[in-house]
Amino acid sequence: MSKQLSLRLLTSVSLLFGSTLILSGCDNHNASAKSPAPNRQTTESISFTASVDHAEAPGSSYTLRQPESDLTLTGTVDNDGLIQATIPAGTHLNSPLQVSVTFAIDTYKYLSDNVNTLETIATRQAASQSTDPNRSRSLNATTSEEIQLPTISLETTANFALADSNADGILSAEEIQKYHASTTTSEHQQGVKDLMIAANIAQKDPSKLYYPTTYELMAELLKDETALSAFFAANGESVQLAKAELFDEQTPLNEEAQAFLRLDTTGWPLKDQTLTYEELPWSCVDDIRRVSSRVYGVRLWSAELHSEAPSTALPALLETANTTELCKRTSWQVPTVTELSKLFEDGQTAFPKTFPTLDSSKAYWATDDEENLTLVRFDSGEAITLQPDEDSMADVLLHSFEPHDNWFNIPAVETPVDLVELREQYSQDPSEWPEPTVNEGVEWQELGLRPAVPFPEDNPYSAEKVALGKQLFFDPRLSKDNTISCASCHDPEKGWADGIEVAVGINGQQGKRNTPTIINTAYYDTLFLDGRVNSLEEQSLHPIANPIEMGLPLDELLTKLDDIEEYSPLFEAAFGDDIITLDRIAKAIATFERTIVSTESDFDRFLKGDSQALTDQQLHGLHLFRTKARCMNCHSGPMMTNNGFENIGLTYYGRFFEDRGRYNVTYKPEDMGKFRVPMLRDIKATDPTTHLGFFDLAFITRNGTVLGLLAMYDNGMTRNRGGNFPQYAGKYDKNFPSVSPLIERLAMTNDELLALNEFMGAISSEIRKDSAPPEELGLTTDSESERTRRSHQH
Repeated sequence: MSKQLSLRLLTSVSLLFGSTLILSGCDNHNASAKSPAPNRQTTESISFTASVDHAEAPGSSYTLRQPESDLTLTGTVDNDGLIQATIPAGTHLNSPLQVSVTFAIDTYKYLSDNVNTLETIATRQAASQSTDPNRSRSLNATTSEEIQLPTISLETTANFALADSNADGILSAEEIQKYHASTTTSEHQQGVKDLMIAANIAQKDPSKLYYPTTYELMAELLKDETALSAFFAANGESVQLAKAELFDEQTPLNEEAQAFLRLDTTGWPLKDQTLTYEELPWSCVDDIRRVSSRVYGVRLWSAELHSEAPSTALPALLETANTTELCKRTSWQVPTVTELSKLFEDGQTAFPKTFPTLDSSKAYWATDDEENLTLVRFDSGEAITLQPDEDSMADVLLHSFEPHDNWFNIPAVETPVDLVELREQYSQDPSEWPEPTVNEGVEWQELGLRPAVPFPEDNPYSAEKVALGKQLFFDPRLSKDNTISCASCHDPEKGWADGIEVAVGINGQQGKRNTPTIINTAYYDTLFLDGRVNSLEEQSLHPIANPIEMGLPLDELLTKLDDIEEYSPLFEAAFGDDIITLDRIAKAIATFERTIVSTESDFDRFLKGDSQALTDQQLHGLHLFRTKARCMNCHSGPMMTNNGFENIGLTYYGRFFEDRGRYNVTYKPEDMGKFRVPMLRDIKATDPTTHLGFFDLAFITRNGTVLGLLAMYDNGMTRNRGGNFPQYAGKYDKNFPSVSPLIERLAMTNDELLALNEFMGAISSEIRKDSAPPEELGLTTDSESERTRRSHQH
């Protein structure tokens, strides 16, 4: 957006709608508010042209709507950044046009004048064009002015968002009417500025965007004023830069905001952290200076300095602050000498913008290391404590500290078991096994044998479809450069994964996540680690088109396969004719993937009645899995997963390895950093683990110590540690991730971890290198025949 356009905001914020009022007549507008004018319609088509002020405008897609006439037009912005559309006859004259343009992280919107006004302008332009053929044409200019195209910009988008009260991206007649009445108010003008600033910050740094586009960001900030305040407070320097770029406003930066955030009476950050106390008083300040992880917590200072108070006044001051819940806190105290010392430096107040009433020449009430009340001065450059007497008077600044429940490793505690008794218990039917240890409210299923593979009604099993799917799965010609197949990342020799941290696609490009195995994917309710699709059919085409993975656009995929002769008979055998479609490709690959299931494991044989199929150590591991290790919280049932999503503390929120996981699918704060709970069958074949690929399940050192993911779970992963506390400005971030409460410190001994690791081996079987036969899939001969017949119908 040009600075000249932005500078007009405060004086002509009603630009988008002003011409409607002027050309149509204010009286008519007011009258329509009382009784809407009849919806007359255009009798001929008219042209609409608008400029799109965005670097990605050429080639972007747009949608033009008029809900009142059920008009929806789609098109592409031309190479000059122009939208040129023909509005058909039958369009309502009394209603405007609504335009939406889609970019990578932005959606720009625009509300035009009423079509009646546009038609009048077009008529006048046509007349002007006939007398002056060199004059350019535009719908939004009069013959007495230089022709200027309407511009779809960040500014028009902010205006549109303010009108869009239900945040659905389309304005109703009522929303437009209410909006007209508010465009000239100072609140509206400030709202436009705030939204433009927020979007500008997200455009400059997409890591600050927690929504699909900046338009959704605007909608969220309009819906939640506290979110807007926190966003501005946490991005103070970026706010200043945006103000300078958009509005040529040079405002002073409060460099102390890196150490203290100013809070209102509710304990929430003020939106503007730069104004003086006289301009915008604050109730408290949040001390967000970094401290040792052992003393993480929330530290607040009251903004009010109580001057010349005797020691007898302190109990009343504290009682008032705590009973009134100053800044929503009830832990107010007289600060310690050490705490107070950190507000002074070299005999001066260290943070004068935050604590303008502090004076190093005065004495302050504090407590010493033995919690005795004392006086302290800082004018000499050091904290000098004095013994108070009955007549002592001093200033007092209240302090609140609420520590986090900071976790550290705890000692291991051996839990003895009688292996003879355990074998007797677990040799019974699973319904008779000991009750598992799970958190209250957790729904769990008992462990069991792998069930029959579920095939969807619209894509039943057939051997021919499996053969086609296998050919497609192993064919590198399904990639842009003929170098990468599905099997490149899902190698049967590597547990149908790839054995490396993150996937590598065409041209050596690295993905962000570890490659999950396709073993048993038939049983998942959702696919991909973030669960963004609901079927293998839908999942199978994503890697092919992904520019980092196989990089082949789907239209090119169809052309490519049409030119490969060997595929014609395979498609005919699988589907009854040789027509190649994306739907058939997806179904064939999905069918093949469903046949890659676990073979029989030691644990399966144990479940079938072989009481000696598990060693003593594996049996001990089974018991730990169900009890002390608390694995059944998430890994229950025959496939050892609850098919849910959990945050195990590896989000790296706001840091280099950040992965928002499920949040990028749902955009719900509670889903930040959550990933699908994996099945544990064959877990030993698919190291490294987690979405990061950083860890092996277990690494046994030379002296027999268990390290790796099992040891991390034993120590509670990262829950209540370090970066998983919102101990700084992040505490005001509603998207800050929370590690699953199902994760606990387990206090397992090394021998118990070894036993648990051995059980992981017992549930891992020999990895098949090809499709399972129908009987292993749970298909009977009759059902297979019927499924084959039905598959040809699809």
